[in-house]
This record gives sequence, structure tokens and C-alpha cells, in this order.
Amino acid sequence: MDELMDQFAIEARELVQQASDDLLALERAPTDRGRLESAFRAIHTLKGSVGLFDLGPMHEVLHQAEELLTEARNTTIDIDAGFIDPLIAVVEWVDQCLDDIAREGKPSENLARQSKQILASLHAGETADDTPLAEIPPETVPDWAEAIAKAAGIDRGMSGAFVAVRYEPHPECFFSGDDPLATLAKMPDILHLQIAPKEPWPHRDNYDPFRCNLVIEALTAAAITDVEAVFRLIPDQIRIVGLTPLKQEKAELGAAPEPVQPHAQKMTTMRVEATRVDALLEIAGELVTAKNGLLPLAEDALVATSDERLSRRILSSHQEIERLVGALYSAVTRARMVPLDQTFRRFPRLVRETAARLGKSVDLIVEGEDVEADREIVEEIFEPLLHLVRNALDHGIEEEPDRTTSGKPPRGSLTLRARQRGERIEVELRDDGRGIEPDRIRSAAIAKGILSETVAATLSDATTLQLLFSPGFSTASTVSDLSGRGVGLDAVQMAAQRLGGHVELASTPSVGTVFTLSLPISFSMSRIMVVSVGEERYGVPIEGVIETIRLSQQNVTAVRAGEAFVLRDLTIPLLHLAELLQLKRRETLGTDLRVLIAQAGGERVGIVVDAIAERAETLLRPLSGLLRGLPGIAGTTVLGDGKVLLVLDLEELIG
Repeated sequence: MDELMDQFAIEARELVQQASDDLLALERAPTDRGRLESAFRAIHTLKGSVGLFDLGPMHEVLHQAEELLTEARNTTIDIDAGFIDPLIAVVEWVDQCLDDIAREGKPSENLARQSKQILASLHAGETADDTPLAEIPPETVPDWAEAIAKAAGIDRGMSGAFVAVRYEPHPECFFSGDDPLATLAKMPDILHLQIAPKEPWPHRDNYDPFRCNLVIEALTAAAITDVEAVFRLIPDQIRIVGLTPLKQEKAELGAAPEPVQPHAQKMTTMRVEATRVDALLEIAGELVTAKNGLLPLAEDALVATSDERLSRRILSSHQEIERLVGALYSAVTRARMVPLDQTFRRFPRLVRETAARLGKSVDLIVEGEDVEADREIVEEIFEPLLHLVRNALDHGIEEEPDRTTSGKPPRGSLTLRARQRGERIEVELRDDGRGIEPDRIRSAAIAKGILSETVAATLSDATTLQLLFSPGFSTASTVSDLSGRGVGLDAVQMAAQRLGGHVELASTPSVGTVFTLSLPISFSMSRIMVVSVGEERYGVPIEGVIETIRLSQQNVTAVRAGEAFVLRDLTIPLLHLAELLQLKRRETLGTDLRVLIAQAGGERVGIVVDAIAERAETLLRPLSGLLRGLPGIAGTTVLGDGKVLLVLDLEELIG
């Protein structure tokens, strides 16, 4: 695709999503005028963008959708399911067309044929109105449009059609790269033009020559679609009214912008390719590695020359570079942060469609969508959430008769909530459905040969629920396109683990189920401790280590098949990192053991290492290629001496 088409695809996606959000909100609140206006502007702007390309079926469908929304704005039709459904169908169809455009440059023939069916549904949603256009009262034309026509000497009874334009450039338009007069000059067949200051004109003490404070009105003989195309990128700053003999057809791109106070600050945004930000992140990571190499350089200088002054200068430079690199890395990391709304906003329409297919009535409540996380996490979280949402709709939420019988509201409730906790985010999906019966899980596990009846009887309810995360485990008795195909919650758990998180499950029979995904906010720099096992060195995330101790071997006690020791009246199991990594264990008779006290599964565990070396702040890179998914390895990093270090996942190794 060329650059113009690429830009169109980006803007069109945003407009489709905005229209979808507004229509779903209108379904819940039919009297919300703001949502109706927003949906109209999104569809209208999208139609104008499509008009720049040879996408005939899309333009025709969007034009008819715009007409339907115009009738609703004029309060000539009721906003109900019969009104919303065909418009939602338009949004979905356009979304599919955009997928084809991204791949092939145009919608497929199959989608083009579907346009006739879409148009038929839109016509069915219209209300009959036999009032001739010539009988519409002239008051429907705004005063400013009548005034510009009169100033141009245009008689409304003359043959031909005219378009009146009122353009109120945003005060900060120059900083957005907009030139109002250059934009207006693109409009063909201008008959009359007048430029006036916007009232009230700022006092001379507050006058800012870099802010636009003008109102531009024009009259043209061009077609209204040509005029719309000129202003398609600034729909909130323009009003367009078509003037035809003995009738008025109003077509507003959007309401005039609200007045902005003098010297008001405006937040500007800029689209940047994700690969460019990723490249900056890689450079910042390399700077971290280079910075780490300065510290041993200072030590070597002191040993080689005994020049303490030189060593102190290197250390001072190291500290300054460390500060600057940290600030750079933090800035690049923030540049990758996007709100979860980018993923959350895809679910209202999905829940509506899926619930309708299942014959259920479900309300989706979304909270915390403004919480931000790394772009990759926000994108990757969609698939596991999609699985959980479908699971809740299919298995969790009961059908309306069952809910009424059990004393619940007829409509089910599904809540998608996000919140930030320190350096992590928690994404919670809660339903008020039937909940999960532990006995049913035990029975399914016994039937599949996963557990014996004796072992199943000893499991607590909380432990039993964790069986749902076993590969291929499912309690579904039937197979559908939503569930029962053997792809269970293990896929959700694995997806969360790939992102450095985990999933928690809590459920109460007849009350509901809660899934909580705990994920890191970003793939940021990690503080690691370098440890040795034999001749090998490994990294251990410092946040997973509570403390380090020296332990006398006399204090180690054999317990069944393992070892343990007592630390401050607490018995702690003792493991050897060499054995966890399947390496040869070094004999350490008569010497104290170096032990890391780590947290695993809510319990404290001692891990014996041969030596504890330096600590470092470094960029952790996930495993790729053949090593991807290797258990017990969190990723790799590069130390200051240029050597690659494997960073361990202690909790996974111990488990």
C-alpha cells in the first residue's frame, strides 16, 4: 500500500472502533445525545475518507448508515435494537473490508456482494417519511449559511446547488501542521469567501500571534462530497451545509469546537512506528551493558596503576552515565506504554455477539481501561482474555430461566477490571454465574485418569480448582465452536507466563468465578545477582531473593529424602542449585554453605550455590528460537565483560 492508503487504514481503524463504542453505548442509553453525535461524526468522517479511494461499495454502505444516523439526530426514528443492529453490522463489515484492504489493497468480491444485504438492512431501519423536501421549513438552514448565501448574491430560487462552509480552525492548528488558508484553497469552485475574527477577540495583553483566532466562511458550487473530502482530517473544526432550491439538506461533519482559553496548553501526539521505539529500546539496553563494563575497568585501573585519583574519576563518570542511561531507558520504556483500552474496547462487541449466539443476556462492565502497560503486553493479553470471556459466557453465565429460578437478575454480569499494583498490573474477569463445583472437577479428573479416587478425596477445594490449568483438562460435556475442544485454561496460564505473569482462580458455586491475571507493567531493566555453580555462572532476579546467608553444614538436617535447616525458628527446606540444573554437585565438606533464601509458591526455600558474585542492573531478553519455552530460564542478559548470562526462574525450577 502507498503512504496515503497506510494513513487511511490507521485512521479508519480508529473511526470503526469509535463508532462501535458509541453504538454499544447507545444501546444501553438510547437518550445519550453525545454518543449519537459521536457515532455520526465517526461514520461521516469514515465515509469522507473512503471517498478518496475507489472503494464504491464501502462508500455506498457508509453513506446509507450516515443517513440513518441523521434521521436519528433529527429525532425522526427511535433508537432501539432494530436501529442499532444494522449499524453494528455495518461496523463489522467495514472492519472486515479493512482487513482485506491491508492484505490485498481492496475488499474481496465476497464482501462486495455482502454490501447489498447490508444496504437492505439499513433501508429496513429507516422510517417512512413522505414529506416532500420542498416543504421542509427554511428555518432548518442555519442563519450563518443563509447570510453567506445572501452576501454572495445567491438567490435561493436559482437553479443549481451550493454548499456553505463554516471553518473555525483550532487555536493550536499551526502547531499541528495545519494551514487554514492552504486547506481552504483546496476547495473547488469558491464563489464567496469572508474571514472574520472569532469573538471575543483577545485583549492585547493576552494576544498570542501563534494562535489562530479566526472564523472562515465560504460558499462553493462544488459537490458536497468534494467539500467533505477537503476537510476530512479536521471534522471537529468544520460545518458544511448543502443549499438546494426550495429545500435544505444538512450535513454536518461535526459541531464547532468549544472555545479555548488564551494560552491554554494542548497535548500533542505523534504516530511513530513501533519498530523505531523498539530500536531505541535495544540501543538503551546496549548502553546499560556498556555502562556495566565501566565498574570493573575502574577496579583494573586501581590495581594496574595504584592511581586512586583516576579510579575515582572513572567511578564518578560511571555514576553519571548510570543516571543518564537510567533516565533514557525509563523514557523509552514510557514511550512503549499504551492504555489497556486498546485491548478492552474490543470486548463489548464480542460479548454482545457471543451472548446473542448463546441466547443469553449479558452486561459487560469495563473498569480501569486507562491503566497503562507495555505495548507488547497490551497486545498479547487479548488472546488469554478472549478465552476467559468465552469460557465465562459459555460455562459461567446461566440462561435467563435458570438465573430467575435461583433468584438472580435475568441479565448476567461480566466485569473486566484492571488496576495497577506497584510494578505490576492485575486484570480481573469476574462473572456472577453458576461458579465451579470442585466435586465435578474431581470426578472429571478421576475419569480422565489424572487422579485416583484416594488422592482426589484428599485435595482441598482450592487445590482442586488448580486442576483446571492442567493441559487438555476440560469439564465440557459437548464440543462447540466456543469450548470443549481440549484447549483449556493451560493455554491461558502459558500465555501469562510468556509475559512474565501468572493466573489466579477463585470460584464460589452459585455465586460466580473470578480470574485474575497478574502481569508486569513493562519489560524493563532487571536487577540480578550473579551466582556460580561449579565453573558456570547464572543470574538470579534479586526481587525473588529475600536474603543471603552463610549456613554451617552442622545445622543441616536430613528430612525424608531431602534436607532442611532452621532459620529464626522457621524450618526451611534446603535445595542445591546444581541438582536443580542437573549439574554435578561440588563437595563442600567442612565449609559453610552459601544459601539464597527465596520465595516459591508462598513458602521460603533455601538454595545452595557455590559462590555469590556481583549484582548488576541489566536488560533481560526473553529466550528465542530453539531455547524458547525452556523451563526454569527467565531469559538472557549480557554482562559488562561481554559474556552472555542465563537468568534463572527460581520458582519454576523449584516447582
